[in-house]
Amino acid sequence: MHSTKKNRLIDIDKTDLFRHAFEGANNGMTIVDVEGNIVKVNHQMTLIFGYSSEELEAMNVNDIAHPDDKELSPKFIRKSMDGEISSGVFEKRYLSKGGEIVHGQIASTLLRNLDGKAAYYISHVTDITQRVQAEQQRDELIKNLQQAMTEIKVLKGILPICSYCKGIRNDEGAWNKMESYISAHSEVQFSHGICPKCFNKEIKKIP
Repeated sequence: MHSTKKNRLIDIDKTDLFRHAFEGANNGMTIVDVEGNIVKVNHQMTLIFGYSSEELEAMNVNDIAHPDDKELSPKFIRKSMDGEISSGVFEKRYLSKGGEIVHGQIASTLLRNLDGKAAYYISHVTDITQRVQAEQQRDELIKNLQQAMTEIKVLKGILPICSYCKGIRNDEGAWNKMESYISAHSEVQFSHGICPKCFNKEIKKIP
């Protein structure tokens, strides 16, 4: 059985095998030269970035890189050319043709000629934008919850209140009206009325 599979592989043109794997990949795939120029992209790359294959293949990798991430690919190229590494995985932000930020996870490997000279990089580009956005939303939610808990704890503590005017002293030593202080440190909103005791005591005195 194993020999039959082996014979079948012998009949397959290796160039065609690579081409089908390259074009049919579920993630973006690109071939880049040692200067960072894009040589070849698959269809998935056009879906990720919004450019045509012809447009991408006329660019350098930094032409679509986010301004704050332009050093990432050149740094990887320098390290691989110096022999420190031969492959790597890193995250990088890009700008699509429409100007949207695209978060990508890059898995890149340096390919060498038979004489050992660096030739090309083949890179897998996975669009992780939705995952990053979900993580950012989660972090923002956690931050808001922590802030809310901090404010709740303040109200649970001992509040310095004036025995006469009922004002509250804040952490900076300034006195605030009770309503203003509580409204600023909670979701409580005040409405005003008159209780029966005060009505009978104060309002009935008015001639």
